[in-house]
Amino acid sequence: MKWTSEQIESKRKYFENERTEKKGKFTEFTVRTYYSICKVCADNDGMSCEPKFFHPTKISKIVYDGFYDEPDHDYYNVISDCIDHLKKMNYIKFVKESGKWIVYLNKPLDFLLCGEHDEYLKKFEIGIKLEYLNI
Repeated sequence: MKWTSEQIESKRKYFENERTEKKGKFTEFTVRTYYSICKVCADNDGMSCEPKFFHPTKISKIVYDGFYDEPDHDYYNVISDCIDHLKKMNYIKFVKESGKWIVYLNKPLDFLLCGEHDEYLKKFEIGIKLEYLNI
């Protein structure tokens, strides 16, 4: 299901507000999920990867780092929801190519505070310039 531009803008504003007045963890988990995907894409070709490489069980410790010693019992659904939000907000794009799904970075997160992007690039050890489809 694709979100309308109004739904996307509403969620983007919610995420942006959460960056300034941190009340919950879901937005942080969404950001960390996004940069986990960026890391896998950077290690691939800079803009795409297969979804199996950022399966919730593979990235759970990274996403939950600093919040829990071990990911909580519902981490799979939380990370899956983060991926779904990133997809519906058009930050990542799933495309079927040659019979398999490929995920492309479609655009950078536009709700981060000044300097946060660079902090996450450093935290996730992403040393290349990320490429985006922007479609």
